[in-house]
Amino acid sequence: MLSTFVEGQIVAVEDTSLLSKIQLQYSIPDSAVTLLADGEFLCPGLVDCHIHAPQYVNLGLGLDKALLEWLDTYTFPLEEKYKDIDFATKVYNAVVNKTLDYGTTTACYFSTIHLEGSLKLASIVKELGQRALVGKVNMNQNSPESLTETTTASVQDTESFIKSVLDLQSDRVQPIVTPRFAISCDMDLMKQLGALAKKYKTAIQTHISENQSEIATVLEMFPEYQTYTEVYDGANLITNRTVLAHGIYLEDSELKILVSKGATIAHCPNSNTSLKSGECDVPRLLAAGISVGLGT
Repeated sequence: MLSTFVEGQIVAVEDTSLLSKIQLQYSIPDSAVTLLADGEFLCPGLVDCHIHAPQYVNLGLGLDKALLEWLDTYTFPLEEKYKDIDFATKVYNAVVNKTLDYGTTTACYFSTIHLEGSLKLASIVKELGQRALVGKVNMNQNSPESLTETTTASVQDTESFIKSVLDLQSDRVQPIVTPRFAISCDMDLMKQLGALAKKYKTAIQTHISENQSEIATVLEMFPEYQTYTEVYDGANLITNRTVLAHGIYLEDSELKILVSKGATIAHCPNSNTSLKSGECDVPRLLAAGISVGLGT
């Protein structure tokens, strides 16, 4: 038997024979007691540490492409549609409802670059009662023209997004700074985003070492750094509130940086398999002292 307050705080875990005693102790009416049927069981809510809400529409598509080609062929054309707030509202309602139906009570969401749509996602999460970190994506280079922000607009919209989500005054819905990945953000933008995260004490999420072509491109773009992790660290994006998705090909030196800063990895096995990105050695990450969660 599990007893909780309305807010969800667990106050007692006892044998069911003590039900009457617990009801009396905490003034629990019969109407507030839920009895599980035979074969039913209770488990904690699932936590999705990495989920792209706008990509829900493309579920099951694009399994013939590797990461970078997949983004150009399927993902970016889809994300352009989220400038339409009606489209965004319809999809985001479906995403949050579906994840809740499957038992995901907490999620770490990427939206798109669009401020209005990103705020809509946050409001839907609050309305439906899910706990979530919600991020407006940042992209100012190497992206389709319609998804390429100016640095100034990207930073201003991100700060507006952070303030607006905080104004929801919800302890369940919080903003998270979300540079898509180093290929789509220059160093100036990433540094300014790092500064925003520090100013508002927000979490940070992005991608790292998902695909070998991605890594090669990042190191070519930022030749002053030896590893992918060093690029983010140079922008002050590696903190004890940073969630890095994938992390398949991290070098030992990168693991040391992540451990020293307290950053975490969102392991995405289904994505890694579907896009043929590779296999993440999770036991290696855990042995190094890095906390690892699951993402879709």
